[in-house]
Formats: sequence, structure tokens, C-alpha cells
Amino acid sequence: MSAMPDEPAVANTVSCPWCSTVSPAGTATCPSCGAALVASGDGSVPGVTAVDPEAVQRAKGGGKSRGGILGFLSGETGDTVDVPTAEELQSTAPPNADVQIEMMRLELEARRQRIEAEAGELQGEYVIEEAEERGGSAPSAIAAATTAAAPAATAPGAPPPGPEEAEEAAPEAPPPGP
Repeated sequence: MSAMPDEPAVANTVSCPWCSTVSPAGTATCPSCGAALVASGDGSVPGVTAVDPEAVQRAKGGGKSRGGILGFLSGETGDTVDVPTAEELQSTAPPNADVQIEMMRLELEARRQRIEAEAGELQGEYVIEEAEERGGSAPSAIAAATTAAAPAATAPGAPPPGPEEAEEAAPEAPPPGP
């Protein structure tokens, strides 16, 4: 049986313990990764078993600030922040009282419209349920409810009907169920 051609001759080669690169025997460092192939006598490896003096020097003289995401997260971006001017401060000030009142009015109007839409939706669901219970068709019940609920013609620009008028125009609600 012959030796496999992929196996190197053991006597004249050394395999790197870190990257498994095969190197000629007697080589002190791996040509691929630079790892020591021959054990050193003192047993100290800078940065692993002893403090690396170059790393200490880099840390002391590290006036250079971090950049990128690490700098952003640590707050060490190296950017200086100028004091904002009076115009810049005014641009972030809250609005005056008149603007705040108008904003509140618009918000209340939006809420009123949303509530009216929900009420119309609930009324439509009620009309459909009533029509289904009576055996009628939903489209005819909806048409009857919309003509009965339509307020009397008002002049353009007139205010909407008050609560009393709206109650008169709305169909009667059935008594609570058993």
C-alpha cells in the first residue's frame, strides 16, 4: 500500500498550530499568519502573556477620537458644539398663545368629526341588524333610514342642527333586549 500523495513528509515539514499551513522544517514563523512555529524560551508573547509596550503607547497617545458608530454611542465624536444663537433658540420656542388656541380648536374639530363618523357607522350597523331581524333587505332599510334621518334643508352656511333636532330626525332605538 502506498502513502497518500496529499500527506507531506513529516520529517522535513512543520504544520502551523493556528492556521494549519504546512511550512518547511526549521521555519521560525508561519509564512501565512506569522505565528511562532518554534517555541520561544522565555514564554512571553506580547499582548497574550505580557503587556505589549506598543499597545500601551498607542493607548496613552490616543488623542485621536473615535469615529463611526462607536464614537456616536460613546459620545466621543470629536465634534465641537457651538452655542446656539438667539435666532436658533427662537426657532425651537413653543408657539405663542394664539397659535396654541388654534391648534386646540383644530384638534377638537378633528375629534368631533371622528366621533360623528363612529356614530354614523354604529347607526348603520344597527339599521342593518334590525333589517336582518325583520327579514327585510339591508339596502332598503339603509335607504329608509337615511331619508328619515336627513335633516330639513338648511340655508348654506347655517349651523348644523342642535341636539334636539338631531334626536327628532334620528330613528327610535328599540328597547333593551331581554
